[in-house]
Amino acid sequence: MPLPEYDQQLLTGYLDGTLDSRERAAVDGRLQEEPELRNELERLQLATRALRFAALQQQVNAARIAHEGESGTQTPVRRMPWLRYGLAAAAVFLLVWIGSRLMQPTANPEQLYATHFVEYNPGGLRGSATAAESAAASMTAAYNAQRFDRVVQLYAEAERLNGRARFTTDEMTFQCALAYMHLAQWPAALAQFKQLQKSRFAEDAEYYTALVFLRTGKYDEAKTILQKIHDNPAHLYQQQADADFIRAVGRLK
Repeated sequence: MPLPEYDQQLLTGYLDGTLDSRERAAVDGRLQEEPELRNELERLQLATRALRFAALQQQVNAARIAHEGESGTQTPVRRMPWLRYGLAAAAVFLLVWIGSRLMQPTANPEQLYATHFVEYNPGGLRGSATAAESAAASMTAAYNAQRFDRVVQLYAEAERLNGRARFTTDEMTFQCALAYMHLAQWPAALAQFKQLQKSRFAEDAEYYTALVFLRTGKYDEAKTILQKIHDNPAHLYQQQADADFIRAVGRLK
């Protein structure tokens, strides 16, 4: 049953920090005694993440570009798929997203995973390319077309060609790992992320490893990694691993 409008306004003020100390103390007391009010607050906290998520993703992009600009390397731009349709379309999407989440009683692992998965949109190569670059370009095209089984196949073919000349790159390994996630092949995804622990995609691999643990019911492992990321202000995904997310994972059993 929906909460009365007065209670909804109270929770909004509680989250916005506009309540005075007396009102806030009263809400704190009710949250301890009223499970429905407490559950509604948790749903609102999760919903507000959607409003911040696009901005957070842009910050991740900016941080990676700045970091790799210093080392003279290029990195593909990450962006949420629907951002291309403009701010107006994004606003409509967010309203629908929030409305659907508020109708659900509690967050489950699937919802948390979907909310916090940051999609990766790799760029293409231009001009002439070596054989290794051509293999990478083929993987990129398959990934952008969401042909994730083809991404895995192309990576396997490139691996077989590894010898004196390495055909697979860290970016290809990362794309393959994300393709495995899209295919729900969790052990394979973890194996790929493990290969990236000392690469320039190490922080990406760490965050997505936490998502794999979340999705496969290893909540303690996921929480430990997210807490580590949260405690490191310099981490690319520090803002994604915020306190609300960590608490939500901690409540899963």
